[in-house]
Amino acid sequence: MSFIGEHRLQTILGSVLTLLGLLFWVMQGTFMKFFGFVTRDGNHTAHFIRQIGLLALAIPLLWAIYTIKKERDLSNRWTQKITLLSAIPTAWLMFYLLLKSLSYGRFYIW
Repeated sequence: MSFIGEHRLQTILGSVLTLLGLLFWVMQGTFMKFFGFVTRDGNHTAHFIRQIGLLALAIPLLWAIYTIKKERDLSNRWTQKITLLSAIPTAWLMFYLLLKSLSYGRFYIW
């Protein structure tokens, strides 16, 4: 492969996953506030877990670094097809952790 298009799949897919995760985080937080999900007073761990949940946005970056290292390996067993297939559980894990971190400690008041 040429140097320019060597890791295009990881770059594009990692960027798209991170942007979708950020959009999901903002959208879910807005919807939860709009529809009456609140946190009990005095629950300090909920705020901490929601802030840590933002680290889930780093999962696509870690995925991109890992797949680039695996594709550069001399054994040549890791192909772009495996890279593309490994993006599916990566995206699921990121969205799952974001959703769990957003909904932790909240209850419905309506």
